[in-house]
Amino acid sequence: MSSPTDYGALHESPPPRLPVADPRRFQKAGDCIEMPKEAAESHPLHGIAGWTMVLAVFMILDALVFVLGTLGSFILASRGAGGWYAVLGLIQFGLLVWSIACIVKLFARRADFPGQFTALCVASAALTVIGTLIAGVTWMALVQLVVVAIYVGYVRRSRRVRVTFRHQVESGDPYLNQLFPQGLPDHLKPAPSPWSSIGKLGAPARQAAPAARRPF
Repeated sequence: MSSPTDYGALHESPPPRLPVADPRRFQKAGDCIEMPKEAAESHPLHGIAGWTMVLAVFMILDALVFVLGTLGSFILASRGAGGWYAVLGLIQFGLLVWSIACIVKLFARRADFPGQFTALCVASAALTVIGTLIAGVTWMALVQLVVVAIYVGYVRRSRRVRVTFRHQVESGDPYLNQLFPQGLPDHLKPAPSPWSSIGKLGAPARQAAPAARRPF
């Protein structure tokens, strides 16, 4: 004898499936994962190479420019060109020491390099723009601003800089799948981003199940 059919269960609608958000959609919100130092050092993008090496070359050239500018300002001040050049020479000497410190931090892969280099770029750009505007050379001020924007943009957005100095990777980085094939450990999972709810679809309204028909 067959068991009675549960017609209510047959007509009960399944629970709604919520859309799964792609973690790479929210990278601009800082959805990154901080990895242990040993794991970050094995990442393919870790190290001073590629565009980061190009940045290192330009940083060394900029330091040489600071050397020439410091010497030139002190020479002009000693020849009686004005006390302003002595002050300018001291400022340029301070920027020279700062730039050498940033170069050391770069090759030592110090975590504070991106922030220190960004501050150095802003200070150097401010000094150069003021000097060129006083001298009436506006195009040089514009060139300096463009160069600084490229420097800062690269340091803030580069994946290699993020992996090398901050030991961080994006939550959608393929390297994570190779390193943790069973899924990320709980202590490495990124915190919920305040932007993660943007673009998600709300749960569809659950429709009322139709009334079950009687078998006769």
